Amino acid sequence: MARPEVAPKACCEANTADLPGNKKEEKEKTMTDSNFEALRDLIVNLTNDIGNIKNDIKDLDKKVDVGFAKVDTGFAEVKGEIKRIDEKINGWDKRLENSEKISYTTLTALILAVVGGIAKFLFSK
Repeated sequence: MARPEVAPKACCEANTADLPGNKKEEKEKTMTDSNFEALRDLIVNLTNDIGNIKNDIKDLDKKVDVGFAKVDTGFAEVKGEIKRIDEKINGWDKRLENSEKISYTTLTALILAVVGGIAKFLFSK
């Protein structure tokens, strides 16, 4: 079987019509001065908005830094209060130990006095 041959001219013409650079079908697009002005205004507005957003971010950063400084100060105060409470608790523990010793000593002395009184009552003539 023989292959039918395609004429090279027809093949190349069909392929070049599909290319994007083909000047036959492409129309020139131009922008008018009003389009340029609208585009310029849009760019200026966007630039101003970006500047405003940057300033807002700087303000927020300052506020956050101030807030963190206050929180750090608060933590330092809380740590100081905890240390004071720990010292008070330690002082109370010592006082309780001393009062327990005093209570045991007093109880022992009371028991000895009662036993002594009973012994004197029973063995004295």
